[in-house]
Amino acid sequence: MKALQIFSRNNLVACRKLVAIGAALLTLHTIATPVHAAVSWDADGASQWWFNNVNWSDDMLPPNNSSGAVTDTQINMGTGAWDQGEGVVYDPTNDPFFAAAQGMSFPAGYGPQLLDNLYISRSTTLSNLLTIKGDINFIDGIVVGRSSGVDGVATNGRINQLSGVFSIPNDEFDLAGPDTSNAGIGNGTYDYRGGTLDIGATGGAGLRMSHGSNSTNGVTLEATGASGIARFIVHNPNSGGYVRSFDVAVASYAGVAVATDGGTTVRDPDGVNRGVGIFEFHYENGQTRPFQVPHNLSINNGFDAATGGTRSSRLELVLSEAACTGAACVPNDIGLFDVDFGEIFNGSIQGTGDLNGDTLNDPVFSSADASTNYFEGDTVSASFGGVRYDWTISYTGDISWTDADNSVVGSILGAGNGKDVVLIGLGSESVGLAGDFDMDGDVDGNDFLVWQRNTAVGSLTDWQDNYGMPPLTAAIGSVPEPGSLLLLSAAALSLIGLRRQSISI
Repeated sequence: MKALQIFSRNNLVACRKLVAIGAALLTLHTIATPVHAAVSWDADGASQWWFNNVNWSDDMLPPNNSSGAVTDTQINMGTGAWDQGEGVVYDPTNDPFFAAAQGMSFPAGYGPQLLDNLYISRSTTLSNLLTIKGDINFIDGIVVGRSSGVDGVATNGRINQLSGVFSIPNDEFDLAGPDTSNAGIGNGTYDYRGGTLDIGATGGAGLRMSHGSNSTNGVTLEATGASGIARFIVHNPNSGGYVRSFDVAVASYAGVAVATDGGTTVRDPDGVNRGVGIFEFHYENGQTRPFQVPHNLSINNGFDAATGGTRSSRLELVLSEAACTGAACVPNDIGLFDVDFGEIFNGSIQGTGDLNGDTLNDPVFSSADASTNYFEGDTVSASFGGVRYDWTISYTGDISWTDADNSVVGSILGAGNGKDVVLIGLGSESVGLAGDFDMDGDVDGNDFLVWQRNTAVGSLTDWQDNYGMPPLTAAIGSVPEPGSLLLLSAAALSLIGLRRQSISI
């Protein structure tokens, strides 16, 4: 990344140099204040508000426990009548209980916005959601999607960040992480929609997606193995803030060595249900929001002969608007990952896994469904409003900033200019009817289902206007009668209402 960005490099270097000192202090702190039983969300306060102490076990706000010692924080109970559609809501500005929380007692070095560990979906089959709308800091790491408690079954954890500064300065952030004490695996989703996310500013392993462990599981008595599916969603809101992690490891766990377990086992990553990491970038407000990585981006994809495991690192581009205007226009260049952000730590793109059988590592992404591998110079496509937009992917591009702390991009350069992952505009083509969200040549009920899962694919009005239109290409099947259209439209409106009240995991 070029030096025209506004960024305090000296501060970043100084922070990382404090790692050893910080680790020593944390060790002493841990010895002096042992961790007790976790405080868990129980919603006894009958509301979604984080700062209502009655909503937590023993009526203690995290990171307290009944003895006044620091402890882990858990959100495991799923949903209920208390849930207003955002799960547990952390919102210092609007939470009516926040003022009282500031006057409560907390263990030394902690407070209502300074916590220890956090676990979302730990030993539960229930899906759990935390929505963040304010500043929150963690001294220790967090795991989103850890274990179901049932061997071979996955649980789902999710965090939606809408605003505020989310900081984990000196520990890891596991999105779909292992649990050596409980059976089952975890799927984890982080949906960044605004604010700042800062991981590993002073130390720690950074962001790990679909991590795992070789340690013996306390329930299965086998290697704990790989976790489930991790998805990191990056929106580009019309506001400041940034997304940054010192290191990023996609599908970070390789599996148990063949020399130890004899080959591929059910605990190794399989690239389907275990060992999957997906980055989903949303093109909004004329650009994506590039992920800032001061050190290494590890893209692990394909078969690993050393472990017998197969991992999957995937890339998905979602268009919330047209990427350019005019017939056959060339879409805007897009920044995805600024590797070696700040040019301080000599970071690089690395990774393990063979995608094409040549026994060489291929640190590149695959498509969202893993059907296509995106090698240097390959084409990445996404559609909006009946137009397909094409880009050329490069892992040797360059992203420059005019204001890095507010994610204002200065320029994007293509292959041979740096270490960054970028998409360079190639062209566009009209591919069908507006509202044909599944791109099969007609507009039918399947397109509504696609829209319901991801409203960014286009306008519901386009679907309504073109529903039942003759397909552009020959297809088997008949055009629905008007009565069917009315019934499906009514169902669609009903489903839309339900969707707005539900939690999407």
